Amino acid sequence: MLKNKSAHIAILTANVVFGVNYVFSKMLVPEYMSPMATTVTRVVFAVLAFWTIAMIGNYQKVEKRDLLKLFICGQLGITLNMYLFIKGLTFTSPMDSSIIMTLTPLLVLIISAIVLKETITKNKIFGIILGATGAILLITSSGISSTFGPNQWLGNVISFGSSLAYSIYLVLAKPLMEKYNPLTVMRWIFTFAAMVLVPIGCADLFQTNWSAFDFKGIGLLTYMLIGATFITYLCIAYGLKKVRSTTVSIYNYSQPVIASFLAIMLGIDRLSPEILFCAGLVFSGVYLVVRGKK
Repeated sequence: MLKNKSAHIAILTANVVFGVNYVFSKMLVPEYMSPMATTVTRVVFAVLAFWTIAMIGNYQKVEKRDLLKLFICGQLGITLNMYLFIKGLTFTSPMDSSIIMTLTPLLVLIISAIVLKETITKNKIFGIILGATGAILLITSSGISSTFGPNQWLGNVISFGSSLAYSIYLVLAKPLMEKYNPLTVMRWIFTFAAMVLVPIGCADLFQTNWSAFDFKGIGLLTYMLIGATFITYLCIAYGLKKVRSTTVSIYNYSQPVIASFLAIMLGIDRLSPEILFCAGLVFSGVYLVVRGKK
């Protein structure tokens, strides 16, 4: 029987929402909002939501020595991850971006080996090389199969940056999730992210033409704020409290399937042999890495 079933359900729920968000974000940005304005809106909404819950009766103090760790997690998991994700999608396709994000388990394993001294076998090393090869081929061959323009390779590189930041966040946030309530950790990392993002992005936020938001735009933004920000980060936080960082990252595999299916159904992306080949390399590498994990 699966241990910590509730944690696995929470993580899977978050990744399903994230998978749909690849497509919805592509529809929202930049038609309605700029990448920076979108990121600031998400962070401000999350800060208000988590602090409101804390004031109602779920307030927990944190030790001063952990504030720096929370600040670093906020910049990695929120500031860099969110902004680079949205920025990358303005240049690349939802399918490319979601495939690149499947490198997260490989990155988490490498970072865990460095930070937590976790052993990496030859099988895992080969898997990392195979997965990295698939991602590099996807980045360099985007212009061959893409309908999103010559800057798609840049979008893929930016998406990789988002994946890297999120991977480091998963490893560093794990001890904090075990020590504090997930709501407490989320409240502080979003607060620290807002301290950096709001001064930088307030100009973009004020320049947003809010009157241009129709029913579609409002629906997309609502999904991103409630679903892809509040619910997802809370679910991931709860999962990190119960299971290992590598286990949490494994669920990223579901995102390309969800994003690709939805993108093709909506006619904003297309399947190509190049994408299938690169995805096959990435998934094969990921499988080699994680199959040795208990």
